[in-house]
Amino acid sequence: MKNPLPIILLISLIVVFGAVWMFSKNEVQKNNTVTNFEECIAAGNPVMESDPRQCSAGGQTFTEEIDPISIPPEPVACTMEAKLCPDGSYVGRTGPNCEFTQCPTGSVETGSVASLNQKIISSGVYITPVEVVSDSRCPIDVNCFWAGEILVKIKLEKGDETNFVELKLGESASIRGSNVTFVSVLPEKNSKISTQASDYSFTFKVL
Repeated sequence: MKNPLPIILLISLIVVFGAVWMFSKNEVQKNNTVTNFEECIAAGNPVMESDPRQCSAGGQTFTEEIDPISIPPEPVACTMEAKLCPDGSYVGRTGPNCEFTQCPTGSVETGSVASLNQKIISSGVYITPVEVVSDSRCPIDVNCFWAGEILVKIKLEKGDETNFVELKLGESASIRGSNVTFVSVLPEKNSKISTQASDYSFTFKVL
C-alpha cells in the first residue's frame, strides 16, 4: 500500500491556500466599502489614538471629524466718546464693533416750547411731551382752596440714552449730565372751556 502522507499534505496545503485567498478577498472587499472614519471603525480596522483619531483601511487613512466648539464672543466695552451731530445732539458708541449711533434724522424744531407728541431739541436734549397724565389745576375763573397740579409724561433722549419721566410743574429730570425742568404750561384752565389735548403747550429749560 502506498504511503498516503503526501496526499494528505497536498490536500492540507490546498485548504490553507484557499482559506488565505478567501480571507484576503474579504479584506479587500471590506476595505473597498470604507469611505469615512465611522465605516473604518465599523469594519474592525485599527484606530490610532491621535487628536483627532485616525483609522487606516485599504491603504487609506480616515480622520475623525469633530464639531468645533462654539465659543461665545467676549463682551466689548466701548469707550465713552461722544460724536456731535449737526442738530447739536450727541451720540455715543454702541454694538459689538463700538460704532457711533446714527445721528437723528428728520425735522426737529430747536427751542424750549412743545405741544403734545412734538419733538424739540434744546441744548442737545430731545424732549417730547407724550401724555397729560392728569390736570387738576384750579380754573382761573374759580376760587379754589388748592391750586391743583398737572402731571405730564415726557420722553427725554440724549446720545444713546432714552428715558420716560413724569413731571409736575417745576420738577426736573436728568439725562446724561443734562437737567430738564418743566417750567410752564398753557392754556390756563377755565371752568367754561374744555381743554383738548391739542391745546396744550409746554415750556422746558435745559441746563
